[in-house]
Amino acid sequence: MEHNGQLENNDECSDCTKPEVKQIAEIKKRRNTAFLIVLCTCTIAGSLFGILRGVFYQELASSNEYYRGWIYIATNLGTGVGAFLMIYSRNILGLYAYSLCQILYLATVFIARFSYDDVKYLGDLSELASFISTLFLIPSFLFLILYWLPINRKCLS
Repeated sequence: MEHNGQLENNDECSDCTKPEVKQIAEIKKRRNTAFLIVLCTCTIAGSLFGILRGVFYQELASSNEYYRGWIYIATNLGTGVGAFLMIYSRNILGLYAYSLCQILYLATVFIARFSYDDVKYLGDLSELASFISTLFLIPSFLFLILYWLPINRKCLS
C-alpha cells in the first residue's frame, strides 16, 4: 500500500511526516544543490572577468565601429544575473537567462575566433589570438552543458 512516501489513495505517508525523514530529505536537497552553487559562483566570477574584458576591449578599440566589447559586457552581465537568480531564488528563469546570454556569447567568441585569420596586421599573432579565443570557448560551452544536467535542473523551480 505505501512505499517511499507514495500511497495509492493519495493519503499522507506516516513515515514521511516524521521529523527525521524531513531532515534527511532537506539534507539530500542541500547536498544536491552544492554542484549548482559551485557552478553559479564560478559563473559570477567569470562574468565579472568577462565584463572587465569587454571594457578593456572597448577601450583599446581604435574604431567606433568596434562592438564586440559591448556584446561581451552585455552577455557576461546576463550570465551573471542568471547565475545570481539560480543561487538565491532557485528560479528556472535564471537558467534560461544564463543559457540565452551564454549562447550569444559563444556565437560572438566563435565568430571572433575565425575573424582573426583574416586580420593582416596581426601577422603571426593571429594564430595566438585564435588559440586564446578557443580557450574562452571551451569552459563556456562546458558550463552550458553542466547547467542543463538533471541534477542542476531539479534544484530549480
